[in-house]
Amino acid sequence: FCLASPHQRPSSSILSPLRFYSSALAPWLHRIFQTPTCNLFCSSAATTTHARTSRTMLHLKTSLALLVALVSLAAAHDGHGWNSDVEWHTWEEAQEVAKEASKPIMVILHKSWCGACKRLRPTVAESARFAELAKNFVMVSAEDDEEPHSDAQFQIDGGYIPRIFWTTSDGKVVPSIYNVDGNAQYKYFYPHVAQVEAAMERAQKALS
Repeated sequence: FCLASPHQRPSSSILSPLRFYSSALAPWLHRIFQTPTCNLFCSSAATTTHARTSRTMLHLKTSLALLVALVSLAAAHDGHGWNSDVEWHTWEEAQEVAKEASKPIMVILHKSWCGACKRLRPTVAESARFAELAKNFVMVSAEDDEEPHSDAQFQIDGGYIPRIFWTTSDGKVVPSIYNVDGNAQYKYFYPHVAQVEAAMERAQKALS
């Protein structure tokens, strides 16, 4: 596992491929939005040409703004690479969905810089069994400072990562569901996907 340390965090711009592209576009978008249209596209054009160019720039700016919004939305719902076949939610969304559907919530807390997270993530991402079991829960993948990292009920035995928890449909952590085959000092750490899947099966029985 990894011990949470703010000094080891890289820039949030590399949290996922989508976020990387969004970050890479930012300087270019800033220049386009801040630079007068005429400076970019014309120097001595006639009024009609200038007006046409201005309209083109307006359409370009609108399209780019929409693109950035879509990229940001996708990044928030892609699960940060933990399994593309799973329907992921933010913590805030999950609480609402869980109440409406009367389903428990499964929360994976991880960090973009964490080596243990990087080792576990691809095995979870490739597991069809994990994706099938995930249908029994409202799924949350919280990276870096995303909620519920700061929620004290998810820090039962420390702030190591990754940690995996299950909650009731009203968002209350169920501490009795943990890695029974793991380290007793770090109960919510799962180094292997098989351990995660076994815990998902126990959670399904306990919370259904």
